[in-house]
Amino acid sequence: MGAALLSGLAVHTDRRPVTAKERSRVLATVARTHVARAVQHRSIRGGSGRRGAVRDAVLAFRTSARAVLAPSQLGRLGFALLAPQGIIRRAKQARYRHRLPFS
Repeated sequence: MGAALLSGLAVHTDRRPVTAKERSRVLATVARTHVARAVQHRSIRGGSGRRGAVRDAVLAFRTSARAVLAPSQLGRLGFALLAPQGIIRRAKQARYRHRLPFS
């Protein structure tokens, strides 16, 4: 997802001027996708574990440190890097258990 957004940004940059605000929004979105992937590495069976989470955390900081330092993203990233895997899986299960079914 992040690669697609960056590719789209490159195409738009070639075709028209892209403002700093537009660029920062795209980069922030890409950083948030890396944070989400970091959590997935720890919560999905077959994920790359803590090593994959650290790799995605580094990519997120390189892409947009400002977006990663937002309290919600920093909390998610800290949880992905520091919490034991069993607690992460239970937290995700509890989150999905409380969602409303589609009607």
